[in-house]
Amino acid sequence: MKKITLLMAILITALISISSEAQNPLVFKCPFKINGIQHADSVLCFNENGYYSAEVKHLMEATGGKFFPFADLFEIHGFATQYGKIIAFARNGYDTGFYKSIVVKMFPPAQKIAYAGSLLQFAPLNFLSKALGDTVYFDNGSGSLQIQIHPPDTIGCLYQPADAVAKNLVQNGYIVNQGSINLTSAINICNAGYSINCQGNNAGFPYLVMNTPPSPAFDTLNNMTIVFNLQSDEAILLIGKTPPKCKYFSYRSYLAGRVYTMPDVTLKKIYASLGDTKNLYSMNKSVPASAMFERNFALICAADSNIAAKTKQLILQNTSIPESDIYFDIIPGDIFKFGNAPKDDWGSFLHRASVFENESAGQAYINNPTLEVLRITPSSPVTPSFFHTPKLTSRNSGIDEYFLNEDFEYLEKTLFNEYDSSYSVSLLHPSVWLVEGYEAIQEEKDVLGEVRDALYMRTEAFNFNKDDIVVAYGVNHTKTGKAVYTDVSCYRDSLFAGFGGIEDSRYAKTARKYFSDTTTADYFFTYKFARSPLPGDTNVFVVPQDTAHNMMGINYGDKSFLGFRAYIDTLTHVGPSPEELIYDRGLLLRPKGSGFADLGTSADIDWSVNPNPAHDVAVFEINVKNPTNVTIIVSNLSGQLIGRPANNRLVNGSENITWNIPEGLPKGVYTVRLYALEQGRQQLFCTTKKIIVG
Repeated sequence: MKKITLLMAILITALISISSEAQNPLVFKCPFKINGIQHADSVLCFNENGYYSAEVKHLMEATGGKFFPFADLFEIHGFATQYGKIIAFARNGYDTGFYKSIVVKMFPPAQKIAYAGSLLQFAPLNFLSKALGDTVYFDNGSGSLQIQIHPPDTIGCLYQPADAVAKNLVQNGYIVNQGSINLTSAINICNAGYSINCQGNNAGFPYLVMNTPPSPAFDTLNNMTIVFNLQSDEAILLIGKTPPKCKYFSYRSYLAGRVYTMPDVTLKKIYASLGDTKNLYSMNKSVPASAMFERNFALICAADSNIAAKTKQLILQNTSIPESDIYFDIIPGDIFKFGNAPKDDWGSFLHRASVFENESAGQAYINNPTLEVLRITPSSPVTPSFFHTPKLTSRNSGIDEYFLNEDFEYLEKTLFNEYDSSYSVSLLHPSVWLVEGYEAIQEEKDVLGEVRDALYMRTEAFNFNKDDIVVAYGVNHTKTGKAVYTDVSCYRDSLFAGFGGIEDSRYAKTARKYFSDTTTADYFFTYKFARSPLPGDTNVFVVPQDTAHNMMGINYGDKSFLGFRAYIDTLTHVGPSPEELIYDRGLLLRPKGSGFADLGTSADIDWSVNPNPAHDVAVFEINVKNPTNVTIIVSNLSGQLIGRPANNRLVNGSENITWNIPEGLPKGVYTVRLYALEQGRQQLFCTTKKIIVG
């Protein structure tokens, strides 16, 4: 059963509201047992063609759990439940819910049903089973509901010292509620209809998201529990152990959604990071990175310096965690809008851990991280004393990759030569993909949960057809010290759904066939994405089709692009600067005759750039013997597009093409690439020159 659209869910709710005075004949009072013991009262149940639902609030309270209705803002209707560390949520009218961020298929969908003049929240029994971590079923023989449950997980069951911290927080006048942090799938959340896209997921690399109950100051939730509203005097504590040995891990809070009021009131997904992360390389600088694994630590996520300081004090008093392993994840009080009103911001929290040395140990951690989540709220509202918003760490290290420019151009031309006899070859020009979080908030852009630990690059979009091959190539940034790990994925453009996740260890040494010197060769990589296996080629990822209609693939002809990530400059401990990298790129290979020109190496053409150096205007003087289509692309030395003075322009004989240099373009050296396709020929001429802007 496909998910019912939001429009249909609204219609169902409206129809229910109209008939709210009439008692639904399919709703009945049902006796129930908990662990074999008959309960004194009954719970309302609903029977739809033999599939049973139960009234959520009564059932959760009877079992010792909690029920949180949604506030029905922005046409988001549903609820959440909590039983110990199990937090579940579902939207009305949808056939998919989530528990611990794991998919639960539901029939019938969660829905509100009229009974005795009220609209009550119902959910199917299979969802409630997951929400309670055990079994809920209707016994036809006795006509009763049978509930089997175990005692809920409590604070300290994953990391015992958290219990003492929580108890002392309560003794000091705070209310403490536990949450959880769980593995999540952006594709599953999008496919279920809970998000507008797949977050540009880093394919094959896990994300853990915090599930938090609402503040005791709020009666309702505004959305699913993987986003939160926060009071300005609250804190969220993450306490436990860091992951087992891996190349990278980090923690960071986000602005997930904001209501913008101009020109109209609009809720927009932003998912922008709120500053630098706490990561493997930046956390405790008094010990080497090798000592940071499976290490006791605490991270206090807060805007108010007072609650953060008090929480830190109680951690020091009640655990063996040293002060050097207690960190503040500061939510900027002058950026984030606190509260639970429609105008207030939605936050979120992500934990990344990637490329484990021991895969089984890594998977065990990802499935059940040794982390406790505590939401800490003053028992009486407190006027906050906001932290100063921390200065962002500069990405610039002063070390760049431009010493590899000549070899990179050699590799690019060699790739053209290798494929031009069999394919039409198109350059997929690169650019920076995601701006940083603070920029995104002001520009009202969705930046997909970016992190300052990475530089995100992408190619232009292309239609990925059945017989196409895409070659990813570039500098292996781990060899230059500009990254601790890198990867490339192929994305479905409309959804930002990624596939591949080819990490640098998988494409190491793949450029050796193109260089006589292996030392030089190992600074570069090539890797292919195709629609079917390529005989004899092991360096290829086969991109699946979305045959099951669950967003787990890219169909033939869909718009796609390559996305590249470079994590952690080894000198700055944040993502590398785009000014210091040579951008990764792609070539689209399409069988000849399919409408794309081939890239070759020769043509009857002569060209020059004048004046050089240039100030305001540069003129490209072109001479051809036969009519030729010319494209000229200007980029900086890292490959970022600066301008396109000519785009498939027909030149016959001699012609001057004028380029007005963009105002404010920094002085320096830039690369000019000229692509020329002589009419009546298949082979495309490609060559480069340098221009100095001064």
